[in-house]
Amino acid sequence: MRTAIPQCSGDFCVTQDADLEYHPRHFGRMLGYAMEHDLDVVYGSRVLGGKRYHSYAINYWAVRLLTALTNVLFGVRYTDVATNYKLVRTSVLKSLHLTCSGFDLDFELSNKLALATRRIGEVPIDFEPRTFAQGKKIRARDGMRAFLVILRDRFVPGAWH
Repeated sequence: MRTAIPQCSGDFCVTQDADLEYHPRHFGRMLGYAMEHDLDVVYGSRVLGGKRYHSYAINYWAVRLLTALTNVLFGVRYTDVATNYKLVRTSVLKSLHLTCSGFDLDFELSNKLALATRRIGEVPIDFEPRTFAQGKKIRARDGMRAFLVILRDRFVPGAWH
């Protein structure tokens, strides 16, 4: 993703996992929401509107905890920081200094977007999680890395520049 950002040329960019756990049909709704509300960022939330993905309870609750921590430390109101379905104004995206390259990049991006703009919204999306047998790769160590990135971006001076 970090390699692709300098190549972006439109007004907005969308991040999405290649495994199609998130369906591209939501792009139009996200862009429309951004335009209608003059937003720099729109997240596709897997939990907005009371949704809960039941396949991985531990992952769900870990993301809920990391989302709450992000909200407290950065003064935002995300519902799903770990979603890899984000529409971001290209100029804002290009202004971020991103350093992570694993699953922790979702959290770094959320942290740095919260510091860069308050014009952030969310829309509900469908989510079809893969099983570990189908190749799902996220593990507990990824949650720990995300936790450390949240702390770094909040408490290490200059880390978000």
